[in-house]
Amino acid sequence: MIEGLAWVVCRSENQEFLTNLLQPYAMALTAIGSADAKTTIDNLEKVSVVFKCYQDLALAKEPLLAVVRHLWPVLVQLFKVWEATEGIVEELGRLIKHAIRKLDE
Repeated sequence: MIEGLAWVVCRSENQEFLTNLLQPYAMALTAIGSADAKTTIDNLEKVSVVFKCYQDLALAKEPLLAVVRHLWPVLVQLFKVWEATEGIVEELGRLIKHAIRKLDE
């Protein structure tokens, strides 16, 4: 379901829509240390799906860049806290990969 919503939101190129879609998952990720590994992986997967949809479309970089700037300190903290948890590190890498591919165009 998140993928379908992501395609619609990303095609709108509306920063507010993108922010609203990502907000619950980003907020959940900021609760570093209080969420278990599975919940953290689930939230990272959802953000990654949105980033991938954005990457696959020929859209302006600015809305995605704003989201990445906001999330970056959280992602750094997640790497530090979960560095020994393979699934989380893998999802963080996937999320960053999708963001970089779009932002590097």
